[in-house]
Amino acid sequence: MDKRRKLEGREGVLYLILFALALFVRVYKLGILPYGLHVDEAGMAYDAWSLANWGLDRYYKFYPVYFLNYGSGQSVLYGYCCALLMKFFEPGMVLYRIPAVVFGMLTWLFGSLLIRENIGRKEGLIGAALLAVCPFFVLTSRMGLDCYLFSGAAAVSLYLLTRAIRAEKKSRVLLLYLLSGISFGICLYTYILSWLVLPLFLAMTFLYLFWIHRTSLPKMICLGIPLGILAAPLLLMLAINTFDLPEIATAYITIPKLLGYRGAEVSFRDAINNIPSLVQAFFFYDDWRYNSVPTWFSMYPVSVPFAIAGMVQGGRETLEAVRKKKWSVTALAFFWLTAQIGMGLLIELPNVNKMNGVYFILVYFTVLGIKKCWNGLKSAKGKRIFAVCVGGLYVLFAAGFVKYYFTDYTEDTTPLSLFGDTYADILEEWAPVIGDKPVYVDCGYAYYALGEGLSPMEFQLVEQGDKERGQIHFDADTSSIDEDGFYLLFRSESFTEQLLEDGFKMEHAGKFKLLYK
Repeated sequence: MDKRRKLEGREGVLYLILFALALFVRVYKLGILPYGLHVDEAGMAYDAWSLANWGLDRYYKFYPVYFLNYGSGQSVLYGYCCALLMKFFEPGMVLYRIPAVVFGMLTWLFGSLLIRENIGRKEGLIGAALLAVCPFFVLTSRMGLDCYLFSGAAAVSLYLLTRAIRAEKKSRVLLLYLLSGISFGICLYTYILSWLVLPLFLAMTFLYLFWIHRTSLPKMICLGIPLGILAAPLLLMLAINTFDLPEIATAYITIPKLLGYRGAEVSFRDAINNIPSLVQAFFFYDDWRYNSVPTWFSMYPVSVPFAIAGMVQGGRETLEAVRKKKWSVTALAFFWLTAQIGMGLLIELPNVNKMNGVYFILVYFTVLGIKKCWNGLKSAKGKRIFAVCVGGLYVLFAAGFVKYYFTDYTEDTTPLSLFGDTYADILEEWAPVIGDKPVYVDCGYAYYALGEGLSPMEFQLVEQGDKERGQIHFDADTSSIDEDGFYLLFRSESFTEQLLEDGFKMEHAGKFKLLYK
């Protein structure tokens, strides 16, 4: 007993160290790394600011169940989390990214628990280490994009469902099914692509559970009622936008009609062409440097063979579980993976952020692959060599990535595509020089409205559009040059060079370059 307590104590210390490491790499330099605000971060932050202060978004929608964003929509959970924080704290870059950190830590915690309780105690520590420092989990926990919350919400949901299936006391079983239903319902508000993943996953899961006699109608009802209640507003929104019905607008809730509905993007027409992009996103990296870094891949190169081995092993275990009608958590993990692959084949251009709900399960299969390789070694010496080599590779990759990310990443990637920043302070500082001349900014209107702290009623997006306010012109036209204008540029490097060649003078103003004659 004493030996077991000592072992548990050591494990607890290791988990605390990994927790501290995971938290550190998610919060260190959070306000300046990544450098600037993604355009969707800015849109979310302005809607959150509007909701926190006036109860409506930038389009005058009271408590919408889905943001219009720039027309084609944005899931609301991230914005409402930020709005809640803004009730108590001053808005700013760190605040905009706190929900990403929180949900990133939920991915770490519940992903680790899922591995520990279903693969093994030592394997749980391996999973916790990978979830702490793999590039995908670090990068996506430091940006205020709505889609990234799906990973954390999905990890919580899957863990609760496995606990519900394994529980024995009837009252506890029903409570856990109820909680998992709530959690899956919350997933729907993290990312629109969850609307494809969850039905596929739950259909496969409950067919399997009925086949092996591990569920019942009351259990399904306990999960289905909260899930149905939470899904209902979104189902109404789908109907409104699919069949061109009028939106539902009240002072307490809005089920909106989007300016640009993208439902037609989901189809089977691109399924075959999507396979290379899907494989690249799963195991390597994509074209967006805020999603992944090529040298280190999404989960380090060393993970690729183990992930593939684990997926093969998981497929075998799933077939065996179905054939022998026995319970297996790995089967649920494989169903989640299958649902994610199905979603990736149906959408346009799958990439890392679109597939973000799959990576904690890829860690599950990576750990399963490592365990399979370990068990395949017969000698103790071979196992020691394997552990040292694999562990050493992970340490080297992780140390290299963390060092690069916190030192050279910004210089190498700035300006990141689709990033900008607020500039109200720059306009105020340079007002005597600018006078009444036109100012052209390469950032959209959300950065201006957010920086100025304007209410939606003051900004009047619906009435005045999104092109300009007074002398300020948003999304600067780089096809022509106004010789009398001031250019405030965050990311337009080639246009900056063009202006300099044309005789413009350049000053550095915060994160921007100010060019004028």
